[in-house]
Amino acid sequence: MAQPVMRDPVLPSPKITKNVPGIFGPDYSYADAIPLPSQIGVRNGDTLDSVWKAVGGVAFYADTIGFGAPSTSLDANMGLKPIGVQVWMKTGYTCSNGAEMYTYIDGIPKGNMLGATVSQGLSDAGLPPLKGLAPGIMEDIQAAFDPEPIMRSIFGTGFPSCKLEEKTVGDQDGNISKVNDKGATVYYVENPETVVKRGGKSYQSRWTLDTFIDQATWEKTAKTFCRDGSRKNGRCAEGFCGSMETPKWKQLLLVGVALSGILLLGYGMRMRRKS
Repeated sequence: MAQPVMRDPVLPSPKITKNVPGIFGPDYSYADAIPLPSQIGVRNGDTLDSVWKAVGGVAFYADTIGFGAPSTSLDANMGLKPIGVQVWMKTGYTCSNGAEMYTYIDGIPKGNMLGATVSQGLSDAGLPPLKGLAPGIMEDIQAAFDPEPIMRSIFGTGFPSCKLEEKTVGDQDGNISKVNDKGATVYYVENPETVVKRGGKSYQSRWTLDTFIDQATWEKTAKTFCRDGSRKNGRCAEGFCGSMETPKWKQLLLVGVALSGILLLGYGMRMRRKS
């Protein structure tokens, strides 16, 4: 039996068909970001070098939890760095210009959890800032209990005027994707085709809150952008990324297909009546 011939789709399709973040954020694993002992040179053995490497491994994992950077010479050359992921997340709001509004989530510890005094004390002692996993968890808790975003939502009008901002995205190494255990590419960001690489880092621009305005002003503002943030140049096909316009020939073809379907349906009903 002959195999069916696959044809190009008439309807527009997204440029990126890989897995992208859902409503709970990116599929990022802190455990996967921490190297295994063998990856930092720790080996089983009874030599002085193996013992020294094991001591260095203990220092590496202790600093991963506490500092996110080397605090002694034992793990100075093991590539230790703060780990986490940075992404833009949808808010559910629509900007006055028609684009969907995003908020920026910075999941890489900043080291300011305990304030400037502690940070200065650590620096005076020759220690790095607290950017490890434990301080990062404390920063997340602090951000979760920050009343400002909640109060802004309560007292805001619900009609945002937005500004375009560019932020770093991806994990601590600038990667915007990973390969999961099933061999599939999973992206940390939405619309990865809009990410720009510069200096080993990844950057992405999104429309984010500038200020809330009244409903009348929001409605009067020209909706010059599609919801995906692309500039409107005709009709927006919601739900697809990249250029959101459907080419004219595809629009005409769709109309032709629809008319043909109506004619065939009418012909079939007429033949049934005759029979």
